[in-house]
Amino acid sequence: MKVWVLSVALIFVASLSGCATVPWAEKRMVSVRSSLAAGKIDEAVNDIRTVLHYDDQDGATMRKELAKYPRASISLRKRLQREVDELKWVSTLKEIFKVADLSLRDGLLTAADFQVFMAHVSTQLKRANALSSLDIDYSNIAIWKDIAVLGEPEQQQIIFDRSVKAIPQTARGLDQRKRLLIGARDYAAAGGPASLADRKFRSTVLSARLTLEEIRDVVGPYDSAFAARLNEASAVTVFLVSEPSDRLFEEDVKQYVTKMNEDIQFVRSRGGAKQVVTIGKLQFEERPLQDNKKTITYRQYEVDVLGAALLMPKNASYMYEHVTGGLDVNAAFLLKIEANGAIKLDKVIRDSVSKRWSSCENPRIVNVFGGVQKAEFAANDNMRSKCGSSSSRPTVVDLRAESVERFSSQIVSAVTLE
Repeated sequence: MKVWVLSVALIFVASLSGCATVPWAEKRMVSVRSSLAAGKIDEAVNDIRTVLHYDDQDGATMRKELAKYPRASISLRKRLQREVDELKWVSTLKEIFKVADLSLRDGLLTAADFQVFMAHVSTQLKRANALSSLDIDYSNIAIWKDIAVLGEPEQQQIIFDRSVKAIPQTARGLDQRKRLLIGARDYAAAGGPASLADRKFRSTVLSARLTLEEIRDVVGPYDSAFAARLNEASAVTVFLVSEPSDRLFEEDVKQYVTKMNEDIQFVRSRGGAKQVVTIGKLQFEERPLQDNKKTITYRQYEVDVLGAALLMPKNASYMYEHVTGGLDVNAAFLLKIEANGAIKLDKVIRDSVSKRWSSCENPRIVNVFGGVQKAEFAANDNMRSKCGSSSSRPTVVDLRAESVERFSSQIVSAVTLE
């Protein structure tokens, strides 16, 4: 009997799945065809605009369907031109260009309309660049680099000036800032040594506090001697010592600090350091919480209908153990920093780390006669909420490492503080 019920259930599920096999593009095209049949081409284009950028079979199907109507090309071109006119961010152009390219490929946008559209883009971007109404700079050069009008000397000068202004205002280490630097560098290099662009670029990198990576990758190929001077000025050289001496602690801290900020460079002697940092472990206390094990029981009517009907004997119960526990670590560190012969900082830093964990064990079905069988499914949403986020038992080593990492972040903040 159970096999028969299961078969019926599977057939029912399969029939539901079959309902979802109709391509979603076909469903979307129903209202579009209605608009097309009524001659409402603009309405059809607007209705389907949000999915025209899909580069898959469904997207191609929709574009080719619209391409059967000659007015669709003009309608789409006007719609895209209007979107260009209303641009707030250059990044939006990327999606607009993708729609135009795919529509040209699939015959929805004619070659003539595509040319008209690109001419409109050139006119609008030239105007927006001159008025600074769009964020056209070297950070988004990949989007506009093929727009010929923006390569004109006057336009390039505007973009260069906007980019060098943006460099100090952009967070250090971001890819966006690196693109700004590379674009400005290349423009300055084209101008030649001692040109106005060269002087602006050098002045900008001096004030922008470049990371060592930015100096190496951007300024190094431009002027190696200039890069060396920047590198020396930017690096924060540190001599690290522990009290009492703990080599392993020192190495852990160095690893974390270097990962957090590569501008901090550790040296082997006090004489070569801008700052001397003394660290120490004053306290490390671990307090494990006692495991709490609780048996959870669900009656058959509390179990999801399908599981209860197909996989549980009548009046059986679903049971499992929910186990919780945790671990607390309390720590205290010494941090002392000396710079230029004076004590810059001398403090005790306290830290605490707490981790809680839970797991679900031994899920089973117990029948009214005491028979037990392993449960291979979750009973209901309540069980899924308890067991779906089960976490592993934390170790003392893990929590100590986390505490040392947090202490290291305090060192980074202290030694880089102006």
